[in-house]
Amino acid sequence: MKEKIKRNQKPSFEKEEEISERIYRKIEEKKVSDSELDEMIFKEIENSIFFPEDWQKHYAKERIKEKVKEKKYNFIPTTRLKRFLNFIIDIIILDIFGIILGITGLYFSTNEWFLGIVISVSYYVIFETIWSKTPAKFITKTKVITEYDEKPSFKTIFIRTLVRFVPFEAFSFLSPERPRGWHDRWSKTIVIDDIKKLPSVQKPEIFYCSKCGNKLDSDSKFCAKCGAKI
Repeated sequence: MKEKIKRNQKPSFEKEEEISERIYRKIEEKKVSDSELDEMIFKEIENSIFFPEDWQKHYAKERIKEKVKEKKYNFIPTTRLKRFLNFIIDIIILDIFGIILGITGLYFSTNEWFLGIVISVSYYVIFETIWSKTPAKFITKTKVITEYDEKPSFKTIFIRTLVRFVPFEAFSFLSPERPRGWHDRWSKTIVIDDIKKLPSVQKPEIFYCSKCGNKLDSDSKFCAKCGAKI
């Protein structure tokens, strides 16, 4: 009985971390598909962690998969505060569009609810497809990428935008500190900080005299210390 209770305890997140590290080392220099990665993770789970229910195995697989991709592609989701600011700023901008349309009288000649959906979908799809960011993301210096660190396609952004209208979707951002909501996960995208990478500066090559080890200038023809010809 004690053994059964022990086996049904929650699996250790430390084991999931170990699995993600092992798989990352296997695929570090390789390009693998989602299905191949899923298969690798399931094999590791079968050998390392016991789950009484299939749904527990599925969610463990998703957690491990996310960790593996974070390590392989070196991305970290932006903070909850920036996601909240993105939401508020975009809503304000959409409201301004609505006021402008109201002034022009378009709202009164069209179904307001339907027009609001069309404006919202167009807003997110246009900005995130072309620039990978909405006006709010320009302000908070964040952007949308795929799980493979690529620019999202029109189809990906369209799916991402439609998921925004799923009931209670906003509550998927309540935790953790760097959350990925449903419209991120279901479209396999991530919002990260848009940090410009500085170009790497090539260090000048250093030359030494083969005879005495004295440091030489790159254009030296003779060693200043021993007089040897370079």
